Amino acid sequence: MQNKVNQPKSYKIIFILKDVNPKDPTEDLRTILRNSDVNFEIEKIERYFEPKTKTIKSN
Repeated sequence: MQNKVNQPKSYKIIFILKDVNPKDPTEDLRTILRNSDVNFEIEKIERYFEPKTKTIKSN
């Protein structure tokens, strides 16, 4: 039985960063990743609007 060597692959991960500074919304995340051994790039930053919760009223 041969041992297979896992080759590194790229993955796209989507984060929702809540309550962040609108002038630099990824600052904390970027700092954490830079201080790690993770090879990363920020592809796109989009504003996320949380959907309004709908409540069902019962009589």
